[in-house]
Amino acid sequence: MFGVPGGQTLAITDAVRDAKDIRFVTTRHEGAAACMAGAVDDLEVARAGKLPTLIVQGQQQAGLVGEFCARAFGAAWFTKGWFKLKFINMLQVFDPVEICALVTQATPSGAERRKVELDVWARRQSDGKLTTVGWASCEA
Repeated sequence: MFGVPGGQTLAITDAVRDAKDIRFVTTRHEGAAACMAGAVDDLEVARAGKLPTLIVQGQQQAGLVGEFCARAFGAAWFTKGWFKLKFINMLQVFDPVEICALVTQATPSGAERRKVELDVWARRQSDGKLTTVGWASCEA
């Protein structure tokens, strides 16, 4: 079981801690607990389907695109940026992937600022197939 112990959940956490057949893993955020629990379920599904590894969820590729945009736009990305992605091919854990972008438009937006629009995509390096395509924009 994954979770964040706290005021409203202490009774549950104590009961789980006392149980011999349940292991409680403390996380720092509820979202992390949900992702960790999902990864465990996904691994069981992958093994049942005779897959060698997990199939990477879109959230991981979205994280890579977000990191790419944060590096490109800096702090402005966190308050003035957005992206929309479509996941079009599978990607397995440990498959190298390349994140790419192309500026499609840059327009002035106030004093010394520009709105930049991008096409973004992820390409699986093993065979060159696209796994993710989308759009991103930021005012920087």
